[in-house]
Amino acid sequence: MDYINFFRELIENKRKIADDDIIGITLGEIADVWERKNVAHEEKPYWSISDPIKNIDSNFLNDIISVIKKLENKRKISFRFISRYGYYEKEKKRSLISDIAGLTSLQDKIFLEVKNNKESQLGGENKIKIITVVEPENKKNIFKIVINNDYLHSLTADRIKPSWNLLFKIAQKEQVPLEGNKGSLDYFNSNKNNKIYTQTGYKKTKILKIISNTIVPNIKIELISEKTFKIRRNKSLKET
Repeated sequence: MDYINFFRELIENKRKIADDDIIGITLGEIADVWERKNVAHEEKPYWSISDPIKNIDSNFLNDIISVIKKLENKRKISFRFISRYGYYEKEKKRSLISDIAGLTSLQDKIFLEVKNNKESQLGGENKIKIITVVEPENKKNIFKIVINNDYLHSLTADRIKPSWNLLFKIAQKEQVPLEGNKGSLDYFNSNKNNKIYTQTGYKKTKILKIISNTIVPNIKIELISEKTFKIRRNKSLKET
């Protein structure tokens, strides 16, 4: 069972509430989120409903450790320390494995530091190198876009809006004249409020350029089918 995306969503929600990069999450909060997925798949819960404080399944703790290690390897978070319920003094970090494996109460808390997305999760120069446009099966206006092969966090766009329609046409390798489309070119190259920057943390990138009064890609822009998107996304899920 893959819980990594559920855990990341929980972390981001906690950080927004706390307005701090260091957050505390109880085992109960993690169990609540993951249990909803277990129920959806008709799997056995991690802990005894009759005695949730003392009968935490060791597999639950091992899965938490596994997810944290994966996110640490990706430089998304850093494990800081744990705090056991009933002890008011925060414990110093000793070992991710030994600390978490020894927890016994759903009210025990794990403290994590969430890395700054703009500085750590993207790597390199934080520039966009490839945009993948997903052609919708229903041929409607709403379509997905994938930035730098991050198939777990696709964005959505609408062809009704001229700028996104322009991007879709370019992905289809259509000839797009500069005349009448200068605003759309600027929207991708220099508008910091464009969702490809605000929702990913990437720095402004020269996505498009002009050759002979025609707008063409300055980076790789590809068009794939919905089927190919699903295959690539499933592969990314298995690698997390």
